Amino acid sequence: MNKKKLIGNLLLIALVVGLSLTFFEPGKADRTYQEQIQAFILDKLEQAGESVDYTPLSFEEVNESFLLAREDINQPMGIIEDTIKSQLSLMRKQYVSAEVNRLIYEAEEQLKDLSLSTVADYLALDARLKRSIKQADVLSSEIRADLYLEESRMMDAINQLGSAVSQFNLSVFNIDFERAETVLYYHTFRLKDNRGNTDHAAVFELGKENKEIISFKNI
Repeated sequence: MNKKKLIGNLLLIALVVGLSLTFFEPGKADRTYQEQIQAFILDKLEQAGESVDYTPLSFEEVNESFLLAREDINQPMGIIEDTIKSQLSLMRKQYVSAEVNRLIYEAEEQLKDLSLSTVADYLALDARLKRSIKQADVLSSEIRADLYLEESRMMDAINQLGSAVSQFNLSVFNIDFERAETVLYYHTFRLKDNRGNTDHAAVFELGKENKEIISFKNI
């Protein structure tokens, strides 16, 4: 087992032991989120009885800006937007019904403000729109074939996006940073023992009001 994996496992064991014993100790009200995370890690390392020095490297709140700065998230989001535009353009090529036209207009308006937190809402509207088109059954075979290709590209991108955000304990179908009762922090840190230094990254979920650590995940 390599050095980084060994130290990482020691930290993970310490955190799991802490979970099983105390679920997560409440944080002090005057601590910041960052201070709470640091105190939690130091406490669990102490409980593990390991002589390991901990050095925090960075703290970043996991929000829309943070996520979209990552290529593995930004790229599929771009594909999703492009394929939606292509699909709506194809739907406009042939009149289906007044109801379909209304839904297309609604979809075009939603697309203007498409974000990680509204992808799920758009997909719900997309399903209604395509159900209405299917029921009418008047689109040409050429348009249907092109729609199928663009929809397949969109779904592949959604799957890629879902995989990327899941690293941060998020689901593409349930992202709402504003109304969430918890906050996520991406924390990088360095551990040093007699074998040397190893760098680590983890995501911590904390309550917004009490700042208690609810969960953590190594990345």
